[in-house]
Amino acid sequence: MNWDAIGAIGELLSSIVVIVSLVYIAIQVRDTKRAAQRTAHQDRQAALGRTVLTTPELAPILAKVNAIAGIPPFQKAMQETYGLSPAEAELYTRHVGSGWRALETDFLTGDLDVRIPIRHRLEGSPSRRFIEYRGAFFDPRFMELVNRIKSELEQERNSASPRLDGPGPRP
Repeated sequence: MNWDAIGAIGELLSSIVVIVSLVYIAIQVRDTKRAAQRTAHQDRQAALGRTVLTTPELAPILAKVNAIAGIPPFQKAMQETYGLSPAEAELYTRHVGSGWRALETDFLTGDLDVRIPIRHRLEGSPSRRFIEYRGAFFDPRFMELVNRIKSELEQERNSASPRLDGPGPRP
């Protein structure tokens, strides 16, 4: 074999290695950028949640605004069901909402498998009621997952309950 041919093959292989390296670096840069954006978003969400939950003066103000603008259905349900004051219902709504927003962020960024936390939230009545009232304000892809999990839970409940009129062993 000719040394020129061997040199050409070597140059071709080194060119391929350089291209593969550049693609790898581009993927790493993209992933690092996404991680930084995700962290910044989560930090902002956490700071907002802490501000709302730790600023007692804010709840009465929000309750007054809601009294003029009309109480959102979820807050009204919490007031009626649990006897919360308007300020307490406002704080509770913010708390539950920040939890759902964090799950939405994790789902949209692909960080975590959020199926189990969503199932857990849907099993709790107030949290389930929140997403039913406020679902229109979330990303449609996230709501599609939530509705799918909600359907799975309902199917599990229906299959777990004994059928008195259908076929099968009688108790």
